[in-house]
Amino acid sequence: MVTTEERARTAKAKATRATNKALNEKRDAEYKLHCERMERRNLAWTAVAVRGLRWPEDVALVEAVEAGTQPLSAEDVAAEIEARLATVRCHAACVAQVRKYGRVDHPDADVTRCQVCWHPLLCGGVDRVHGYVEISVEEAHRRGVYHGGNCYHVSVCKHCDDLTARDSSD
Repeated sequence: MVTTEERARTAKAKATRATNKALNEKRDAEYKLHCERMERRNLAWTAVAVRGLRWPEDVALVEAVEAGTQPLSAEDVAAEIEARLATVRCHAACVAQVRKYGRVDHPDADVTRCQVCWHPLLCGGVDRVHGYVEISVEEAHRRGVYHGGNCYHVSVCKHCDDLTARDSSD
């Protein structure tokens, strides 16, 4: 036989489950709206990068897209990126970076360099591939290149003398 106390506990547990379900549905809806807003914001910043906008135009575009007053579709931005890629000198591997971020970091690069990563477009190595060799701290300093110590790696291409540096402690 079920006592009145057990019935009260059961009713309270059902009410708690219903409340928790409603709260979870509300949180899920808020999270979905947040994700959509962040997606629109990221798309707006990609459009800013592709169009080469500077302050205050960049902020105005992002705010307008977030507010919903400026329509912007992923297809339109992708088309802008593809049009931009037609005018950019870059490595095949750098195309993916431009498609993802819409940014060309070195638009004023000379004709021998990639406009995205600044590395030489052509190398004298086999199949035009760089052959990087790590150099010592002393050699880096002789070349006038910063070398940060143990976790810092400076490499030079043995074919075209291109330099790269990275910090492996990150």
